[in-house]
Amino acid sequence: MVDVARGYRRSTGHRRAGGSAGAGADLTQIAQSLFSFLDPNNVAPPRKKLPNVESQRIITVMDEVMKKVQLVSIVPALCEDVSVVEGIMPATAVAEIQQHAQLLERFEAARAEAAEAPNSAGLAQARADAADAVRNSVRNLTRTLQNHPAALAEARARLDARNVAMGAFLERFEELKTLMFERLLTTVEEEKQRQDYLRQVIAKEQRSSTEVEKLEGQLGEARRERNKEVSKRNEVIRRLKDELHDIKTQTAETNKKVEADCRTRMEACSDVFAATETQLKDTIEKLKQKLGEETKAHRETELALRKRKFKIETEVENWINKYDADMTEKQDELEELQGVYHEELEQLAELEKQYNKLKDEYERILEERRIESEKKDAAEREMRILVNSATLIQAIWRGFKARRALKNKGRSKSSEKKKK
Repeated sequence: MVDVARGYRRSTGHRRAGGSAGAGADLTQIAQSLFSFLDPNNVAPPRKKLPNVESQRIITVMDEVMKKVQLVSIVPALCEDVSVVEGIMPATAVAEIQQHAQLLERFEAARAEAAEAPNSAGLAQARADAADAVRNSVRNLTRTLQNHPAALAEARARLDARNVAMGAFLERFEELKTLMFERLLTTVEEEKQRQDYLRQVIAKEQRSSTEVEKLEGQLGEARRERNKEVSKRNEVIRRLKDELHDIKTQTAETNKKVEADCRTRMEACSDVFAATETQLKDTIEKLKQKLGEETKAHRETELALRKRKFKIETEVENWINKYDADMTEKQDELEELQGVYHEELEQLAELEKQYNKLKDEYERILEERRIESEKKDAAEREMRILVNSATLIQAIWRGFKARRALKNKGRSKSSEKKKK
């Protein structure tokens, strides 16, 4: 189980550079798969008792830890408000609680002093002594609380509503104990099945992450192209704005120069001002008229530039919408191709299965024919041997008969001579 989890961490570690949104979605899916796999409701063990002594010891230790945590969780609340137990516990227990509260204050003070002077050995030793005193006090206080179970239950009922965080921790610890109990009920075969399933999930996730990285690469390339286009259009807009700003600046500078020239002439020609006042007023009027015309022209130019900017922004938005539509169409096409690919894989597997059957049948027929041919050749060889043997035996027998006949003929002739 640990090796499979390490493999999963290694597989997910290679994807972290591929974008937080896609990686987060993949991790969420894998986490949901793992939680569904580890859920004891999915593979419920048929046993209700722990199979060995070690498992029973583990559960017993967790029960003891939970009891001690429950006892220790009450101590801070009692130190804050000792009046909760003044009427339900003996005076000695109340005194121990008050003494523990004083030890806690002393420990906090020693820790603060040691933090201010970290190189002081004396302050460090004082902090260690205070910590030992707190530990001993907690041990004695828990023993005292265990000796008064009725008062402890009543105090816990009053304080549980205050310590919401500790209540949540105890609930999670109880869930952990239940999960551990269900985990210890699992046999080696069931654990092996879970590991195999987890490996399958990790392999599927790795394939999915590879495909996601590929699609993210394509998406990044498309985004870079779009950003280049947007950058070009923004550069055009920036240049137009700079031109507009330059025109406005030049107009303002022209106005300033005209006003400065007027003031200079007024100062230099104060004596002839009356004679030239009418002329200067005409000049000023002309300049104002020219300024109005230029301002109007500039406004028209600005309006045209604004219209062009709006048109460019509309084109950019249309490109973005077209990009989204193309990506959706590509995704649908990809899913359709994957479906066709899986169907063709199934057909290929079926054809391979049929081909293997026909191949086995063909090899079996060839083997039968070979065996039959070998048997036929052996029978022919045996027949030839028998024919040759019979021919040889017949020849030997005919020779034997001829020799015996000649011998018998010679004996009959000798007997006839003896009789005569």
